[in-house]
Order: sequence, then C-alpha cells, then structure tokens
Amino acid sequence: MDSNSKILSTAVPLLGKSVSSEDILPEKFFQSKASNYGKYLFYNWRFHEDGSLNDEFVLNRDHFFGKILLVEDSFSLKAYSEKAIQALVDYGFEAVVCPQIGSGFSDAASAQNLLSIEVSPDFGKKLINTSLIEPKSLILIDNDSKIIELKNLGISEKFNERNLSA
Repeated sequence: MDSNSKILSTAVPLLGKSVSSEDILPEKFFQSKASNYGKYLFYNWRFHEDGSLNDEFVLNRDHFFGKILLVEDSFSLKAYSEKAIQALVDYGFEAVVCPQIGSGFSDAASAQNLLSIEVSPDFGKKLINTSLIEPKSLILIDNDSKIIELKNLGISEKFNERNLSA
C-alpha cells in the first residue's frame, strides 16, 4: 500500500480471538502451491471438521465484509508468516486493526503491503461494537494524518508511525 493512500471501507469484526499464524493459515496448507491462499484463511474457524461451513463464523456471514479486519484481542505470527499474510491479502484485506500486534506480524505485513495498526483497547472496542451493530459503518484509515476514524460516529484516534507498517 502506498504510504500516502487512504482506506475507506466497512470492516470485519473478529471477536474474542487472539490470532496466530496457525489460525490465519493452518499448517496443512503451508506446503500448498495455491495461487490464492485466501480460500484457506481462518480455515479451522470457517469450516467444521467435516468440511461443512461454520455459519456462525464472521467471514461466513454475508453482512460482514470489507477491506479492514478488526481483531478484538491480539494478532501475532511466529512461523510461516509470509503465506499467512498472503492469505489475508488474497482474501481482500488491506488493513488489520487491533490493540496488540506482534512485531513479527507488522514486519511481514509491511513486506506485503498490508497495514497493521494498533489502536487503544477502548477505541478498538468502539470500532468492533459499531461494526457489529451497523455492519455498513465506514472506517477511514488516513496514512497522511495517521488517523483512523469511525465515520458514522465522527470519532477518531491518532496512531504513531511505529504503529504503522507500510
């Protein structure tokens, strides 16, 4: 992503999860020669063990979509980070917003032009709660001013350069 660009999008709220590389892209798909890892994104959460769709998981609900992934807890990568990040990008995400993002994730995301933005826990809760109640709510991420804004409520938070990887 260009450092002067902006993202204006709805968001996908991921509740109650600390996300790791194994959650993003299960190990069984790491060796795949897939051209689109997005179809395997959060596979163990999106599908039941028998391969049927988990209708309760947020990515399987039609009213949640967008270029921004909101994570309630923490986001980190330890292994196979490149393919896990590629799965997020292939799925269509341009930014991950979370109160706590591991440096391994930020570094890998930056290399693949995926924004990783840390927000305060309170602001993160506001983003998630609003996205849950009003899935069509727009969020603006402005790299020039280093501000993330919840457009329909007119509230925003500034993020520091060290919180931005892109």
